[in-house]
Amino acid sequence: MNVLVTGGSGRLGRSVITELANANHRVINGDTQLANTPLPGDFVEVDVLDREKLKKLARDADVEVLIHLAGVAEPFSKPEAEISFVNVQSTVNALEVALTVDTIKKVMYAGRINPIGYSNPRGWTPSYLPLDEMHPVAPWNAYTASKVAGELNLRRAVARSEQRLKGFTISPAFVVAPEEWAPSVPGQGDVTIWERLNDPKLAASTLFNYVDARDAASLFATVLSKAEAIPNGTTFFASAPDALARRPLSHLLPQYFPSAAPWAACLEASNPAVSTQNARRLTGWQPVHSWTSQRLDASET
Repeated sequence: MNVLVTGGSGRLGRSVITELANANHRVINGDTQLANTPLPGDFVEVDVLDREKLKKLARDADVEVLIHLAGVAEPFSKPEAEISFVNVQSTVNALEVALTVDTIKKVMYAGRINPIGYSNPRGWTPSYLPLDEMHPVAPWNAYTASKVAGELNLRRAVARSEQRLKGFTISPAFVVAPEEWAPSVPGQGDVTIWERLNDPKLAASTLFNYVDARDAASLFATVLSKAEAIPNGTTFFASAPDALARRPLSHLLPQYFPSAAPWAACLEASNPAVSTQNARRLTGWQPVHSWTSQRLDASET
């Protein structure tokens, strides 16, 4: 199919484009800048805030699938008002294009798991563990609120289309790009993945969750390939098969999230705090990349 990926040059987008191209889709990367590595498919410079230009691109390319990844990717990386405007407006624009360009039959949106609220420095109490797609959300900043708004807007678009559109939200955990497994390469927050492992306080801020971008990308591709059999509007969590921790979360969560202690006992061994059972059950997807399988630098062992 002809697939347009907005924000395809980003940390997640590069892997999504590669995965889709490997599945023989024709992929267009619609972004404001080229990726820092060569990607398959075509690149078209477009700002998703420019709805008319995005619509023209989709029409000219006979786009059948729109995958919306563009937006501000990290909390507090820009002023709150800017994050709110860019993320919400770009998503509304992308969905409006999906609604008005007749060739588009499927739309997918990149949500996130952190709107559940575990990153709130003022404290957080889970309703249960492990977290799944039905857990109540508690957004506390512009970024997390924008992600909740995006998911709701996707469902609104599906309903407005009277089910002409098939729409899905893929919500990744803390995304690790393939190159960020190198001990010297910083990831989000300018911290390496190995620094997060060696200092549990750093990984605790994301509830010790993570996902390799290639695994998240494979979920996008899997959902796309099985879309007709999946309930319209479904949200899927994409997370690694284990926690980003050297000790069981049953030990770590009571220390860093005392309010979560009553539910932490189930997270023994390497069990993560995020469930991907919904994706496994409905699509057969399974993550295959784990921090334990990455090559460690001698200084990190």
